[in-house]
Formats: sequence, C-alpha cells, structure tokens
Amino acid sequence: MAAKKLGSRSRVQRLPILNTETNHEFVRFLRYAKRSCTKVQSELCMAVDQQYITKAEFHDVYDHAGRTRATIRGFIKYLLSYEQSRQNQP
Repeated sequence: MAAKKLGSRSRVQRLPILNTETNHEFVRFLRYAKRSCTKVQSELCMAVDQQYITKAEFHDVYDHAGRTRATIRGFIKYLLSYEQSRQNQP
C-alpha cells in the first residue's frame, strides 16, 4: 500500500505546471471556493442561532471551514508567487 501511495505521489510531482492562462482561471475558481467557505461559516452562525445544530457541531464545522479557507488562501498565494517567479526568469 505504501509503495502504491509513493507511486501516486511520484506521478503527481511529474505533472507539468499549468500555463499562465489556466492558472488565472484556476485561481479564480479557488477564490470562489474560499468565498464559499466564508458563506458556510455565515450560514453556520444562523443555524446555531436557530438551534438547528449544537454549539459543538457549530465549532467543529466552523473551524474546519476556516482551516479549509486558510489552505485555499495558501495555495492561491503559492500559485501567484510561482507565476511571478516564472515571469521574472530570463
């Protein structure tokens, strides 16, 4: 099983980097996803206020959405800095 995982990781690392136009579209998609995380958090506030969910459920999902948003933000930052570094190469 571990060898199979390593094989998959190796294949992913060999994938070609997306071109600039595709990166822009992907970053736009990621920004929509990030906003969706914020929307989920907002809806959770209303759900806990209306007692549709417990406070424990609220905190669990709210924190998960926050971590997901932070991960997406980091990925966007990486893609934009990678693109900028490629543009600065001779």
